[in-house]
Amino acid sequence: LALKVAHPHAVFLVRGNHESPEVNARDGFLHECAHRLGSKQQGFAVWRRLNLVFEWMPMAATINGCILCVHGGIGRTLRTLDEICAMQ
Repeated sequence: LALKVAHPHAVFLVRGNHESPEVNARDGFLHECAHRLGSKQQGFAVWRRLNLVFEWMPMAATINGCILCVHGGIGRTLRTLDEICAMQ
């Protein structure tokens, strides 16, 4: 996020599986927030707010209309770019 703030027109972020609260809590991000902030209550509050920020990140992006960028690949059931655009 710091690079995006420093270079807003040159750095683009896409959402991946670790920006899901279920995955990042399971993989230790919630614990790390609590540890770094010194309490479970403060850690949970920051973790929750960060996950709200992650929800604003796009799941995919295109470059010049011809390069599709996604984290971890495309689901097997998706066949067109319109299907990705329709996701909420």
